[in-house]
This record gives sequence, C-alpha cells and structure tokens, in this order.
Amino acid sequence: MSPKVSRKNGGGAGGALQKPPAINNNPLLVNPSKYTSLTNEGGRLRRDTTLVRGKDFEIVPECIWRALTSWYGESVVALPRTVINSFAHNNRSVLELYPICVKIMRHQIPSQRPQQTTTITGMMAGIGGMAFNLTANPAQPRRYHAQTASFSRKHTMRQIYEFLGGKLRFYREDFRLWKINPKDDQNLTLLEDEDKTVEGYGIEDMQQILLEVRNKDLTWPEEMSQLAKNKTLKKDDVPTQKGATGLNNLGNTCFMNAALQCVSNTRPLTDYFYGKLHLFELNRDNPLGMKGHIAQRYGELVKDLWSGTSRTVAPLKLRWTIGKYAPRFNGFQQHDSQELLSFLLDGLHEDLNRVHNKPYVELKDSDGRPDRVVAREAWENHLLRNQSIVVDLFHGILKSQVRCKECGHVSVRFDPYSHLSLPLPMDSCIHLEVIVQKLDGSVPVKYGLRLNMDEKYRAMKREVSRLADIPVEELLVVEVSGPIVKSLPRDEQKIRTLLVPGSLFLYQLPPPPLIQPMTEEEEESGLSQLLSPTLSPSAAIVSSPGPAAGPRSPNHSRSPSNVSISTAEASKAPDLFENFVIGVHRKMNLLDLYFLSSQKSRPSLFGTPIIIPRKESTTNAEIYQFVWTQIARLVSPLPPSELKTANHALDCDDSLGYEYPFILKEVQKDGFSCDRCPWYRFCRGCKVECNGELYGRGSSFLAIDWEATALHLRYQTTQEKFHEEHASVAASRQKQTEPIDLDTCLQAFTQWEELDEDQLYYCSKCKAHCLASKKLDIWRLPPILIINLKRFQYLNGRWVKSHKIVNFPLQEFDPSAYLAERDPRSPSETTPLPPTGSSFPLPPSTSEPPSVHQHPRLQQVEQYHQQGMYQLSHDFCSQCHTGILGGGHYVAYAKNDEHKRWFVYNDSSCKELPENQLDKNSAYILFYEREGIDFTRFMPDTTGREPDLAEIDDEFESDFKKMCVLQ
Repeated sequence: MSPKVSRKNGGGAGGALQKPPAINNNPLLVNPSKYTSLTNEGGRLRRDTTLVRGKDFEIVPECIWRALTSWYGESVVALPRTVINSFAHNNRSVLELYPICVKIMRHQIPSQRPQQTTTITGMMAGIGGMAFNLTANPAQPRRYHAQTASFSRKHTMRQIYEFLGGKLRFYREDFRLWKINPKDDQNLTLLEDEDKTVEGYGIEDMQQILLEVRNKDLTWPEEMSQLAKNKTLKKDDVPTQKGATGLNNLGNTCFMNAALQCVSNTRPLTDYFYGKLHLFELNRDNPLGMKGHIAQRYGELVKDLWSGTSRTVAPLKLRWTIGKYAPRFNGFQQHDSQELLSFLLDGLHEDLNRVHNKPYVELKDSDGRPDRVVAREAWENHLLRNQSIVVDLFHGILKSQVRCKECGHVSVRFDPYSHLSLPLPMDSCIHLEVIVQKLDGSVPVKYGLRLNMDEKYRAMKREVSRLADIPVEELLVVEVSGPIVKSLPRDEQKIRTLLVPGSLFLYQLPPPPLIQPMTEEEEESGLSQLLSPTLSPSAAIVSSPGPAAGPRSPNHSRSPSNVSISTAEASKAPDLFENFVIGVHRKMNLLDLYFLSSQKSRPSLFGTPIIIPRKESTTNAEIYQFVWTQIARLVSPLPPSELKTANHALDCDDSLGYEYPFILKEVQKDGFSCDRCPWYRFCRGCKVECNGELYGRGSSFLAIDWEATALHLRYQTTQEKFHEEHASVAASRQKQTEPIDLDTCLQAFTQWEELDEDQLYYCSKCKAHCLASKKLDIWRLPPILIINLKRFQYLNGRWVKSHKIVNFPLQEFDPSAYLAERDPRSPSETTPLPPTGSSFPLPPSTSEPPSVHQHPRLQQVEQYHQQGMYQLSHDFCSQCHTGILGGGHYVAYAKNDEHKRWFVYNDSSCKELPENQLDKNSAYILFYEREGIDFTRFMPDTTGREPDLAEIDDEFESDFKKMCVLQ
C-alpha cells in the first residue's frame, strides 16, 4: 500500500494513521568527526552496544533505499556498506558493517622564509651544489590530520591509490602511502605492494596513514628529513634482493639515478667494481682524470646497491663528487641523462686508465690505403693513450667518409665511440598542411607534406607543384592570419616550424608572359645600357624607389623569390605588388551610439583573403569578374525565375538587382582606411567602378564590401572554410604518428649527409674549403652497446623534444647488417686469437702500457667480424624520459642478471614487473649486452699487485662533511 493512502481506524476513536517520519540513522553512529571524509560511508557505527538486525537496523538494496527516502523524506545520512567474502563465515558473502576507518595525515607546507644555515658553504649550491638545505636543527616535516577515509579490509592498495589519486587529483607517481606505527611515529611502513589488501597490511581501525606528496624538485619530504638527520627510514633497513635497491632523489636528480641504475646493471662492469678490482688500477696522476675520486665513489655505491642490505641508498657522496668536477650538474635544474652518462663513463675511464704516460699520436689520412689497415692503425693509436675496463666494454670504432664535391676525393677516418646517437628520421622532418586555391575558383584542396627541417619554401612549392600539377612559377606562398595576409615568404627563406595549422596557402597566378626574342635594335639598345654607368630605370625603382617614380610606381615583382613582406612593411608600402592585388572580405556593422557621430557603421573583416591577378591591361570589370569567380561558391544561387510564390525576404534583397553582391574599394593594408583619401576625411575606401576602365596602377589592396542583405541571405558561412583533402594529407599524418623501428634509426645514421655552406670541408687535394657530403658507418661494435635515441634536438633556435615511438627488440638484436663493408683481407693482416678465458697481466704503475698487439680487445677484432650474427640479448637496460623538455622525469628498466627478472627503478622505488608492462614508448637510452662473450678475460690479473687503499684527500672529505654532516 502506498504510504500516501490514509486508513481509517475501524472501531476506535482515532482518526487517520500518521505518516511515518523520515528515516533517522543518527542513533546508530558515534559522534560525528570534525574531519571531512573522502569516502561516502556515511559514518562509523557504534561499537559500545550490540546492534541487532531487525531490531536496530535493517539491510535493504540501494533501489529500496532510494524509494523509501522518496516516500518518507530525505534521510540525514545514508550508510552504504560493501559485501565481502569472509573466511570467518566459511568464505560466504557477508555485509561489512564495520569498514576500516583511517586517519589521512598530510605534511604541512613549510614556510617560504629562508632558514639560516650553519655551514661555511651555505649548505647548498656551493661545493657540489647539493639539492637540499641542511639546517642546524633539521625539523621533522610536520604532519597534521587532514581527512578521514573508510576502506573495506578486502580493498587492494591499487584500488586505494586509484581512488585517492582521482579524488585528490594526484598522479600515481607523485604520492605514496605510509602506515604509521601507533607506538612510534618514526616507524613507517611503505604501502607499495599494490596487490596486497588492507587486511594483509594489518591496517587497523583509526590507523594513521601518511599521504606523502612529492616535492616540486621530485624529492620526498620524509626521505630528505631522514637524510638531514644522517639516518635512514625504517623501511630501508630491510634485506632485499641484490641489485633491487633504489636511489634517493636529492632534488631533480632522477636523470642521475636512472643513468646510475643502467650502468649498475651492466653486469661485467659491476663485477669489476664489486670485486674491488678498480682499487688495483686507480690512476691518480692522470691530468684528465679526477684523481680516482669518481671511481672510488662509484665503487662504494655499487657495493651498497648490490649488498642486498637496504632497499634505498642515497648517492650523496657520488652526487657531490660529480658536482665538484662538473659544476654544470649542480643545483636544482633537470639535466640530460645522456650527458651525465657520458661524463660518468669518461670519468671512470680516466680514473682507471692503465696508461700513465700518454704518448703523442699523429692522425694520418687514409690516402687510399685499405680500410682494414687504416682502422687497425686508428685502434692502435687509441689504445696507446686509452686502456681501461671502460674501453674494453664500451668502446667501438666508427668509419667516417667525407667526399669532396669538387674533385670527388674521399677522405676516410676511423674514430672511437662509446655510444651511438641515433637520429629519429621522421622527426627530422616537419609536417605541413597547405591549402591550394586555383584560378578557376574551384573548392580549395589541402595537401600534406613532409619536408626536412632545414628546407626552404622553394622545396615546398616544388612538392606542391608535383601533387597539384601546377607549374612552380604559378604558385604564390601566402601566410594567412585570420581574414588578412600576414606575410609573403621568400623562396630562399627556411620554412617556419611554428606555423598555425591552416595558415599556409598557395594561390595560383596566371603564367608569366613569354619572353619574346629581341630584335637587333633592342639588342644594341640593351648593350649600350649595360655599358652605361647609370642605372636602368627598372633597377632604380627596385633598389630605392624615389619620388620621381611616382606615387603608383611598382617597386616589386610578383615572384615570391623576391618578396618577403611583413605586416609593418606592407603598411608602409601599400603598392608593393606589381602583378597581383590582395582582396579582403569586409562587412559594415551598424553602431548603436547614444551620441550620433559621422560614422554610422564600423567595418570588420571576415573570411579568407584572395589573391587577384592584374597586369597593365587589366580592367575594373575583369577585376570584378575574377573576384566573383573566386567567391561564387560561397554564394547561394539565385531563386528560379519561374517561382510563383511570393517571398518577401527575397523581395527585400537589393543585391538581386545587381550584377555582383559586393562592391570593391581601394584600401590600405589594414583593410579599414582609404588608400587615396587623407585620414581626416574618414573615408572607408574609394569605390572601384565596374566598367571598362584600366585598373592599371590601382591600389594593391581591395576591400570586398558585401551588401548587407546579400551577406545575410546568400553568403554561406559553412562553405567559407570548406576544402577538400588530398590523399597526401592522410599519408603524411600517418607517417607523423606511426612508430618507427630501431633499424630505421640505424639506416638514417648510416646514410650520406649533405654538408651545407656553413660546414665547408677542407679538401687535401683541392687545398681549399669545399662543399662535401659525409657518411658514418659502424666498423666495430663493443661488447656493451649503448644506443641513445636523439629525442632532444636544437631546431630553429630552440630545443624541442621528439615523442616519436621507436620499436626496439628486447632480445636477438642484430646490428651487424649496418657494419661497414670490408675490403678483401690479405693473410698478413690476420691476428691470432687468444685462448678462451685468458687474461692479460697488469703493468706496474711506473712502466709503459702493454703492447697494443697483446691487448685482448685488439686481438678480438677478427673474431668479431668473422661471426655472421651479432646478438645482444643477455642483459638489457632501458632508460625512459617522460614529460616535456626541462621538466620531465627519468625512469630506468633493467633485466637483472642475478634474478633473470625485470625491475623498474623510479628513484627510491624499485619494483619487479612483467616484461609486457615495460614502457617502450618513451625509451631514451638503450643498453645491450652481447651474448656469447666470456667477460672474465677482460678482468685484470692482480697477481703480485697491491690495491690502492688510500682514502680520498682530507680536504676533499672535510668539504663534503661540511655539506652533509650536522655540526
């Protein structure tokens, strides 16, 4: 029965039954909290009394609840609850009356006032440029009770992270949750296992949960507080898998952390440092080195990362040491990880260089000698000055060819490299969409183009000419900004990459007149003019037009190769065009002013400008006819004459009685003021009569003034921006967005490149600087191949980042197809191979380096190139960069050889993840390790040698302590 129906009490004195009051759940709840709840649980049920179903409360579905509240009035509070599977009830589904209510703690934003420091160096940006301040009394980040939230004990941490991220608008990587021990608020447990439930983590009712938000410099408040106290978090002092240790972010140091994790997961180098073999090879006298400090600090860090005793390590000493020798890495700024990686490998090499006295080496030209001989000579010269574990593992050889365009001489050089910087071919191009307007007034057509970054407008015109079947000399490039022409670029100008989409037009103009053969009299006259010291009239007009040329004399040709007109230039020289006129659409808007003025209307521009061709014999009527040809598609057709029904709207259209629904007026560049009349007349433009008079030297700008009724009734605004799309548009867009393969990058790396006039090559045959072409080839691949995808490029005066997706293999990568071709080998060039597992003895520090012919890397040259397959699949590391240039984030992925599993290193966080969850779309640096190599042969023989156990200089260590230890 409906609650609204009243029922009479049959025998009693009472009247109608009273309507039940609104449902009141307040007696079931504890006193309401003053803190807002992030969840909609409605409140916490009382636990001091036993609530009995059917007596104290009843469970109803949500639809019944909505019906009851609509019948009996709004309830004060609803109490939604979750159905879970309870092990206490034989895994039956039960209603969870008492969800886990937690207190959400947050960090209070610190004061912006700078705090005084007690160290001499000011604690930061001095020596080493640490990214945080260490004050005399480093305060614990103040926590406060921000909100409450209730979660089911069966909720996973992944569900909670997703809920809080969406509710508080945080990215997942920008916050994390900690469980605070109620007995010790310094004892924190990081809730990082997203598959674990609330019950699995032992979270109790009214437990304090710290929601820690990452700082703007990518540091974590809790970590920085503990580092300032020279302590570690409780969660870090637990055993972990070897190599599964994160690195604390010290203030925008994710670029360093990602690079260190990749190098650390290069197992041969890690075995070298973890076995303390670097102590036998420290070169403290190398003027190009860092006195062994970089190698020592990195060795200490490797020991911490692979000891398996801590989940997070703070690379304070290495960070400070790098900043001391490379101040560019100081401060809070984000840096290029590849740049730091190059510095680190170069620093390790120089600190471990076995060559203590570097001889002078003269570079020789190839001079027609076989490549194998020149390559061997270059490698021997390299080893005479550079011998270290870094050279053994990471160095290869590139073949560089430069071909002179004058004499065809080819110069060949072989240079060592430690990494390959591969270009992204598609992103070395620009994607352009241009609209072509033909003379016949047909619907404009949009074409899609892909051109090189340094191409000029001439190349764009050639490409459009090929696609549109229009001669190049009939195309005029126009940059349009709204209803006006912004500029007319020259053919020699480089294409602007920041063009607004839809702003580049190409207008077709009539073909230029044919040049008639000169008569004998004209030839003689022309020769006399050339011999005369005075300028010809036409030359005088072009170079510096003067008053004698007249107010309407042209000073420019139609050819875009001779024109580059900006808005300011065009406003100063309205008659700048000789063979065409710019027309703009204009309408008059009536002004509704209290005080009447002489101007009853105000002009405004709209639509797309048009280019109107003209010549000496062009009449005004021909100008009108051409304008009508271009805009006829925008105007609805006239009604049929046989239409008998009356149409008062059409009767009021005065434009139906005219030949054209517009009037042409001579105006200036802005399209508002007259080109002929002085400004004080406030003329909007002198009318161009539609007659047979010659337009001749009329204004270079015309306003197409539309009749008001014609504009309202016949102008089709929908057709104004309409254009057809050529098939090249879809093809160009697809190439712009589709991924590319790593093979495509290698192909682009090994292609011939044309050097421009700013990169002239000195030819040893021509004895002069000449234009040339250059080509790079890979001659030798190292055991550990580092590939850098050049996502950051300097184009048109600014740095840009490419977001192109590069598909790369995780295993069975074979770059041997891109090795340079070998010349036939003579038997005298064969070098015997060393026995497997052999090693070379270390020379005393005071002696000369071993002969290059005894070096295992040189002896393996023939072995490397006799194998048909060069697979790099044993170990793999990837470094990814996400975000924008200068404000992104670096993350490292590595396949740990110790566990044969993948790990993601996100600063202090290190998690295992399946292979199919790797972020391959934003890869920046790739580490490949070649399979089938016995790396023990690269390890030094320390027999009879003593390690260098000398500590770092006292002065050096003292400065560091001033930075990082409380006084």
